[in-house]
Amino acid sequence: MRLKLRLTQGWWLPRSLLRTLLVGVGVAMAIPALLLAYVQFTRHLETEITQRVREPAQQYADVLSQGLSLALWNVDVEMGEKLVTSALGNPDVVNISVTNQFGSLFAYKEGPAQANGRLFREARELHFNGRMVGHLVLQMSEERVYQHLLQDLRQKLLGLLAQIAVSFAFMWLLLDRRFVRPLRALQEVAGRFARGELEQPLALVRQDELGRLAAALEAMRLDIATSIKLRTMAEEQLRLSEENLAITLHSIGDAVIATDPQGRITRMNATAQRLTAWPLSEALGLPLQQVFKIVNAQTRLPAVNPAHLVMQFGQVVGLANHTALLARDGQEYQIFDSAAPIRDAQQRIVGVVLVFSDVTERYRAEAALQQREQEFRAFFEVALVGLMQFSIEDGALIHYNQKFQLITGYSDEELAHHTFASLTCAEEREADWDMFNQALRGEIAEYHSEKRLLRKDGAMIWVNMNAAFVRDASGAAVRAVVVCMDITARRAAQEAVKDSLREKVSLLNEVHHRVKNNLQVIASLLRLEAGRTVHTDTKVVLKDMQGRIRAMSLLHESLYRSGVFADVDLAVYLRQLATQSYRSMVLGEQAVELVLEMDSVRVDMDVAAPCGLLVNELISNALKHGFSVAHGGVVRVFLQNQGADGNGTLALRLGVSDSGQGLAPDFEVANASSLGLQLVSDLARQLKGRLHTGAGPAGGAEFVVEFLVPMPMPMAIAATSVGA
Repeated sequence: MRLKLRLTQGWWLPRSLLRTLLVGVGVAMAIPALLLAYVQFTRHLETEITQRVREPAQQYADVLSQGLSLALWNVDVEMGEKLVTSALGNPDVVNISVTNQFGSLFAYKEGPAQANGRLFREARELHFNGRMVGHLVLQMSEERVYQHLLQDLRQKLLGLLAQIAVSFAFMWLLLDRRFVRPLRALQEVAGRFARGELEQPLALVRQDELGRLAAALEAMRLDIATSIKLRTMAEEQLRLSEENLAITLHSIGDAVIATDPQGRITRMNATAQRLTAWPLSEALGLPLQQVFKIVNAQTRLPAVNPAHLVMQFGQVVGLANHTALLARDGQEYQIFDSAAPIRDAQQRIVGVVLVFSDVTERYRAEAALQQREQEFRAFFEVALVGLMQFSIEDGALIHYNQKFQLITGYSDEELAHHTFASLTCAEEREADWDMFNQALRGEIAEYHSEKRLLRKDGAMIWVNMNAAFVRDASGAAVRAVVVCMDITARRAAQEAVKDSLREKVSLLNEVHHRVKNNLQVIASLLRLEAGRTVHTDTKVVLKDMQGRIRAMSLLHESLYRSGVFADVDLAVYLRQLATQSYRSMVLGEQAVELVLEMDSVRVDMDVAAPCGLLVNELISNALKHGFSVAHGGVVRVFLQNQGADGNGTLALRLGVSDSGQGLAPDFEVANASSLGLQLVSDLARQLKGRLHTGAGPAGGAEFVVEFLVPMPMPMAIAATSVGA
């Protein structure tokens, strides 16, 4: 079969390029010319036959039809035969047959032409005076005309072949001089190049394709010459590269083992020797599986040799997860491995390189991470509060625990079609999303909201929500983790507490208001009684009682007006009390000025009441005994915040001083017979404070009580002055 194919190829495609080109040119010229001649002959043949045979036959038939119609009508056989005989003068007539209307032969004559080859038959119906009287059949031969036309075709073909031969000879000369001879020269040059004869340059200079080919061969000659000169240098560099490769191989941190195509070890770096516990001197030439023993760390079954896989499939392969290396010294390492084929210049596999690294610590870290993830997932699922994750991009719910499903009333499949916003009450949706975006941008510290969620059954429930953000490596938030607690019952309890508190506040307001009114009634009764009595001492006692009752009444008024019953601003209360006491006690002739210096401190009612009574008694005492009618002065009331003492209490200093006559040198409060000073001493003990008496900054008397109160609230000093 191969021999037959070669002979066929040699006949159709000669080994000589010139012959091949000439055969191609000849075929390309002859086939179109012959096809054109055939088409023209066919068309000309039909035309000539029509003109020389068919048209005369039709004319004979027309002439005979007229005469034979009359002969048949008159049944004139002699006339019919004469007419038929006159038509036999055409050499192409084969026969003429005439029959009457009944199918009987009326006349028949054979012509000089033979009834073989191509024939033409013309049949006519004969009519006379509109009546059919018979039939005429005329047969003529086309053979003579056909042979004459073939003779003309042969002459034309001979002329065409002569033209093709001349063109072929011209193409032979043209291709030989312009194409074949330069190619033979280039072939000789290529032979010299193949033998290594590169000294002689190529002398062919042309501007066509052969010239460019010659230029390319000349450039190739120069390149080859240069390459030969550089080969020695390249070989030296290759030797140095091999040395560098060996150094690099032993310097890299990963373990590297190289084998030949049979799987025998040819190279090992220091890391591979350490991990396998095999020195290169002993491992060299051993099968890879003897030195590189690997098993599945979980099943302890031997793992597939990666070198065999590389040789089988011819591509890079990697070890399966959980692969352990069993070292020669009994150590075991979790490794990550890949093996790749070593190919030569022809892409044939000449060995395998195996690269692996010790990932024992990484596996331990991944195991710990997986355990923590499982713990988190368990916490997530069994948490007593609702937990949910949703996408920052579109708010779609990603994951949620069973408690969140119980809170919302939706199933797992139904929550998959909801977003964070769709579960929020419509009235709060925009404000809640704005708060969430503020937390996302860092404008507020955290997202914490008590909001209403829409349950599946249509009920609104109150939830407490806190959100944290999960961010990618670039710091961009990709999802939010939300802790959700149902506080509907707590909110209901809070509302109930608020309602109860409002009722109690109203009750306390009413109590303090009624106590204040009753005290004012008592003070009014005392004022009336003082107005009726004629005894001076009685008037003084009744007036002092009025001041003390006003002090208590003012405290109750401050409490119900402020609406806060747990504590009172002591500075505000004492300022009002001192002002009222001053205005009710100062005489019109006295030019006494009241100066108030108060630090704002909030105290409970048990502290405010004795402080008010104490200030009232001290102002009354200063105005009665400190100044004469003719001389004025200053009464100073002060409340000083001394700061915290470290035990959760605040040290206060409350006092009244004047610029009047002062105290006697032997004055002692314990020995005083005045009810007011005895009351001052008792009030100081009630405050668990210490009472100090002496000379004030302005030279008059000064009474100071130092005591402790809980919950310190230091404020700035406020000083006011009330004129006489």
